[in-house]
Formats: sequence, structure tokens, C-alpha cells
Amino acid sequence: MNEEHRKRTEAVEVEQPENVEIIDPVIATGSIEPFVIMSDDLDDYLSRIDKRTAVIDKLTEIALKKTNKHCWNDMGAFPYLNIAGGERVARIFMVRIEGMTSEKRWAEDENGRYYMYSFRAKFSLPGMLDSTWEVGTCSQRDQFFGKRKIPKLDEDGKQMRNEDKSVMLEEIILPMTDIDEGTIMKAAWTNCKIRGIRSLVGLQGVTWEELERVAGIKRADIKSIQFAAKKKGGQSYPASDSQKRLIHARCANGKIDEKRLCERMEIKSVDEMLSTHINEALRVIEEWTAQDAQATSAEGIISKEQAEYLREGMHGSISEEQFVKTFGKRPEEISSKQFEPAKRWINDRLDSAKK
Repeated sequence: MNEEHRKRTEAVEVEQPENVEIIDPVIATGSIEPFVIMSDDLDDYLSRIDKRTAVIDKLTEIALKKTNKHCWNDMGAFPYLNIAGGERVARIFMVRIEGMTSEKRWAEDENGRYYMYSFRAKFSLPGMLDSTWEVGTCSQRDQFFGKRKIPKLDEDGKQMRNEDKSVMLEEIILPMTDIDEGTIMKAAWTNCKIRGIRSLVGLQGVTWEELERVAGIKRADIKSIQFAAKKKGGQSYPASDSQKRLIHARCANGKIDEKRLCERMEIKSVDEMLSTHINEALRVIEEWTAQDAQATSAEGIISKEQAEYLREGMHGSISEEQFVKTFGKRPEEISSKQFEPAKRWINDRLDSAKK
């Protein structure tokens, strides 16, 4: 073997990701591990490709025949092998999964801060005949777990209708407190598994025609998964009754004063909220609730005696409404750190009233 050929065939070094062991640099590309050609003979090279192609085609055919209509989802242009189908195929082919790592990351968009999970793992057939690395992700903004559809309203507060008379819907982004983080994590791992299995046994890019011809599964028999279309335009409408009830409930659960929230939103009351206010209001409530929880955890709520002291100072001169507007909570609910500022504020108000 001459020097030039040796340089062409030797492995290329790949930077090793943090906390992940790379067994073979070629595997890190995410594609099927190639065979090694030790000859300059082009005919030999093509012959090996033909044999390998026949093996891969046979793997794909067997995998397709072992699935049924419940193993697939209709997501548009192509059939999608779901996790039930993927695990069915994996057991038949004795797929091995190893080297799994996970990571939680934070990002931010126009609706605020959110998290995402990612998993990475190596998938291989028995005897290391073939192997591949795959990554699966899922975020708090996921279409299924992080959003909800609600009726869209016109300027008069009435539900808008589509051409087929069905109710027109719009999406809202759920606050972090309404999302099960464990579900997001499991979805990321499921995504990683199904991607690895599909890639390994050749079920990436299967067509509807191929699925029916090889497995006898028709598109009409498969469950369809619909995604919401992205909203266009920026026109605002009054918030729906269900949206207003959601805000009332979030404020009550988080012990957030609605008047303080409305001042932050620069509106008079929750009843005057527009549909475009909802996500921002939910974000503010979530932020304040988290801040209050952190303060309570670190400092604790004032004692009963301290609360009674404040109440006695306020009696007949300062209303609870004025107190809440200033400190965001009733006297019994403020943190110990807020006690001295609240006491000084009451005394200042009383002194001003005497003058």
C-alpha cells in the first residue's frame, strides 16, 4: 500500500464531546458505520457495496413486515414509526443501546425563559455489524406538552368560525408550573430511541407506497397526527372568559394581587385584558410566584405576633388595599425581610396623617 493511499484510508480524529466516550471516530458522525476497503480495486469496491445494499434492503424489508398499523402514525408526507413500533422492531433485531448521556439546557424567546432536554446514545446490532449515534430532544415549548388551543374571539368577544363552521382556535403557551418536567425528559429520551432504531434498521424515509407494498399497511388505516398551523398577523381581540378565569385562578393560587398585576400590564382590570396580554400575564405571575417562594424558603413568613403588630398600626388609618398595593401581599403573607420596611412605612403614613 503506497503512502498516498495510506493517508486517504487512515481514520480522521474527531473531537470527543464532554462526558461521552467515542468508541470509533467514524461512529460519531451519526451515520451507519462503513466497512473498510483495503484495496484500490474499483470492481471489488462496487461489489462490496452491492452486497451491503442487499443486506440493508433485507433488514428494511424484515423490519417493515414485522410492524402493523398501530406501529405507525400519519404525520403528512411520510409514515412515522412510533415508539411502540420502534420497540417492537428493536426486540426482533436485538438492538443494543449504550453510552447514553443526558443534558438539560435553558434558552429564551419572546415568551420568556424555557428549558429543553437532550439525550444521546449509541445503537448497535449484535456483533457490531452496524452501529449509529443519535440525539433526541424535547423542550418546554413542545407542541404537545407546552401549548394549548383555545377558541379565537372576534372584536365583539364571539367565537370565530372556519369555512366549515368549526370553531377557530389559537394557541397559548402554558406557564412552567402547568408542565410536567418529567414528561418533557421522557419525551426527549423516547425521541432519541426512535431515531436510533429507525436509522439502524433502515426505516428512515419510508414512503407510503413502500409501506403498503411490503407490509400491506394502508395510509387510511393509520392514525393521523395534526399539528397546529402557525399564527399569522398580530391583531388583538378581547381575552376569552376561559383565559380570564385562568388568570384569576393563577393569581389566587400564587397569592398575587390582581390590581398589582394589572398595574404592571398597564390595564384597569383582568376583564379588560386582550388575548395578547395573556402570555405576558402568565409569565409575570409565574415570575412573582417563584420569587415569593424563594423569599419564603430563604427568609420565612413573619410570625403571627408581627402580623398582629402591623394590623394594629394600620387599624382605622391604612387600608389592606393600600398595604397590598405597596408590598404585593397582605400583612400576614409578607416575608420576615419585609417586616421592618412595612413597619416603617406604616409609621410614616401615620405621622403624615397627624401633620
